[in-house]
Amino acid sequence: MLGIGRRRKSTGDAAGVVGRARVAEPGHLPTGRWRAGDVAVLDLPHLDTATATSLLERRPAAVLLAGPATSPRYPHRGPELLLAEGVVVVDDLGDHLREVVRDGTTVRVDGGRVLVGAGRDRWVDTPQPLHGREQDLDSVAMAVEHASRSMAAQLEAFAETTGAVLQVERDLLLEGAGVPQVPVRMAGRPVVVCVDGYGHEDDLRRLRSFVADRRPVLVGVDRGADALVRAGLKPDLVVTDGDGRDVAGVEALSSGAHVVVHARPGDARRAGDAEDDASPHDGTSALDGTGAHDDTAAHDGTGTHEDDVDDATGATVVMTRPAARAAGGPGTTRFESHLTTEDTAILLAHAAGASCIVTVGSHATLEEFLDRGRAGAASTFLTRLRAGGTVVDAATVARLHQPRRSWALVLLLVLAALVTAVSATAATPWGQEQLDVLRERVPSVTSQQWWPGG
Repeated sequence: MLGIGRRRKSTGDAAGVVGRARVAEPGHLPTGRWRAGDVAVLDLPHLDTATATSLLERRPAAVLLAGPATSPRYPHRGPELLLAEGVVVVDDLGDHLREVVRDGTTVRVDGGRVLVGAGRDRWVDTPQPLHGREQDLDSVAMAVEHASRSMAAQLEAFAETTGAVLQVERDLLLEGAGVPQVPVRMAGRPVVVCVDGYGHEDDLRRLRSFVADRRPVLVGVDRGADALVRAGLKPDLVVTDGDGRDVAGVEALSSGAHVVVHARPGDARRAGDAEDDASPHDGTSALDGTGAHDDTAAHDGTGTHEDDVDDATGATVVMTRPAARAAGGPGTTRFESHLTTEDTAILLAHAAGASCIVTVGSHATLEEFLDRGRAGAASTFLTRLRAGGTVVDAATVARLHQPRRSWALVLLLVLAALVTAVSATAATPWGQEQLDVLRERVPSVTSQQWWPGG
């Protein structure tokens, strides 16, 4: 791959990298139109290998991070990959990075300092100056070496957390107890579970042929449901977080899909309880702008639940009352577990008898197990063990999928080829001679000799 980042010099003191800022939402990569040479502005915990690979496909000139580029928990190679391709990496710019750099703004990056354009060849500091740390191969190598020394401790902590999660969710993971039934038929059918992790847009593009051919059940997880809608696909099921941090958008919730709201045990509060103690986990939801507490019954752990029927579609909707108000339907219950929302969706599909579960935007490598939060890593690890060989990633499915042949289409093509060949032959002198011979040997249907006794 050719070097991507280019040092650009203008008149005056405008040295360094100059490009258009592409600002991403926290925890995500920039979306929308992208040009080679743009500057990625990210709010990520660090740059892992997969994120760096996705960035390289966009060919940025520089990558700006609010926090550190490297992780003390795992020696990933993300920053090294970017630097090797000539991309400038500046980290530790501060939490105000996204507030002072607007999407589309022309910025100049030089020596860890970020300036914005103020006229021709003029560069000024932002209202809150941005001074970070420009990484190089030596500094990244030192961080990788430090993380490598802590790997043993990370593995021990991961094992302990996995045991704790298994103890808490033993019945759910081993017996499937507490998984609600949803009115979407998944038994014997492929299921696509979409989250808006890095590369989810590419995954959806790769799966277009698979989706058109196999007609799988489409499950959107949190903002992954919005990604399905943006891709022109209608989700059959939306699984969204009950605490309101990454909840699916109203368009996805009101698309006609069945909705399951995932909540952690203990998050629920009855109406009127702890009115003055509103925290991110007290049952309030971003789905309800009024901050009303969820007053629905928790799942009883038997695999059944109270259902309300949507008058318009006749379909059962499973959601909390705040989510129901946002989606325009009634709410009844929620699915409680200590697992992540993504893992909850996979367990729903597995318990319903899905033939295979295709994950979009989701990855579960050892690097990610150690790089993400320990509880989330343990949740994913145990869920993959529970689902077994039914879970496969989108890239693998796209490589192996062979579209079904339509025999009717094949027969039509054969007939068309045959007609074309006969027509071409009949236009030649030899073909005309053969037709004359055929006319002499085959009696006319109007001839009396054709009919018996004629």
